[in-house]
Amino acid sequence: MTPYYSLSSSVVNNEAIKPVYDLYMKDPQVSTEKLRAAYNEQAFDPTTFEVVYKFIYER
Repeated sequence: MTPYYSLSSSVVNNEAIKPVYDLYMKDPQVSTEKLRAAYNEQAFDPTTFEVVYKFIYER
């Protein structure tokens, strides 16, 4: 089993998450500290955020 996950398109419209997403897409090796600094907790709206998991089973 190989798990795959993605963030929904709501990420690009979420003011709290978008800076984190943009930073990671620019540099996947970015430090956790920089990602946490980019996150805006005050702007986070959990009703617009989704994480989608897709599991593919191979025999």
